[in-house]
Formats: sequence, C-alpha cells, structure tokens
Amino acid sequence: MQQAGRIYAAVMAAGESTRYGQSKQLVDIGGESLVSRACRVAGTACGENTLLVVGHEWRSVLRSSGHRYFVINENYRSGLGSSIAAAARAVRHTASRLLVTLADQVRVSSADLERLLALQRASPDSIAVARFGEAIGPPVIFPARAFDDLLSLSGPQGAKAVIESGRYPVVLLDCDNARIDIDRPEDLQALDDTPENGRG
Repeated sequence: MQQAGRIYAAVMAAGESTRYGQSKQLVDIGGESLVSRACRVAGTACGENTLLVVGHEWRSVLRSSGHRYFVINENYRSGLGSSIAAAARAVRHTASRLLVTLADQVRVSSADLERLLALQRASPDSIAVARFGEAIGPPVIFPARAFDDLLSLSGPQGAKAVIESGRYPVVLLDCDNARIDIDRPEDLQALDDTPENGRG
C-alpha cells in the first residue's frame, strides 16, 4: 500500500451491530461472512489497495475477513463518520481517491464499484455517490482534495455533511443494489435468493 496516485478502497466493518444483536460482519451468507464478501468485492476494484476498518470485536472480524490490511478505529462507538475518518487518515499521503463501501451491503457487486469508478474518473474532482430511489449513500468515492474534510468526521451520519457541503461537485450513479443493507436478522431473511457473489 505504498504507491501514490492510486484509488484505495475502505470497507467499513467497525460497528457494534446493536440492531442485529450480534456482530453482523461475521454472519455467514452464501457460504461467506459479510465482511469477507465485502473485502473480496472491494478488492476486485482496488486490489491490494483495499483497507478494512475494524473496531468492535475487531480480532474476530479481522480473522473472518481473511484480509491483510486493516485499521482499528478506537472511536467506533461514535458512528460511521469516525471509521471514514480513520480510513482517510491511513491513506491520505498515498491515495488520489478513496472508495468507501459498507460490509453489510450484500448486493453491491464488483460491477457496481467498477461503474462508480468509471464515473468518478470522468469527473475526477467530484464525489461520486450511489443513488437508489430518492436516497444517496455508499458506495461513494472521494477525491483527495476532500480528505481534510473526511478527517474531522464523527457520528452516525457518515460523510453526509461532506457530500452535501457544496464544496465539491457531486455525480450520481443509479445503483439499486446499494439499497439493500443488513441491519436486523429479518433483513437477511427477507432476501429472496442467494446474494450476488460480487462478480456480477
């Protein structure tokens, strides 16, 4: 993870999963844990420049991920924003862009990430964000010039304040797969078939 001018991916997997009742990152789905799947899918876009952000039960999450590169967010209880800040801090001297994705977005595929990357490459000063229905959210790509703003993030709203600040152009990718995340056991049960394997 040393070469400048590259896109880095950061998989957010630090949360306590309070609504799920256990560490959902470890839940097996389709023969693979959520965190392992997320790292694999992100790795198709960014290869070894993929960073896992862990916090709650970080040893178990890291072991389940099978991933080599990680950052421990000691402030994970404050919410997603602190994990994004931890990722930005880790890559700010080497990355030209940071792709943020969530471990529990079980439908987001490598093809979705590649489409988001292509969109951001066409508008390199912009933040590229997934849109699903009337909502926007991760996966999202930030240019390096936004990293200073990411470093100050905290709280459960993630990077919403940066995206909506007006300081950066924002380009949107229609990505209905980003609509699905796993917050409660019933969300997993509601999936009508085996989740995408990340290659589609």
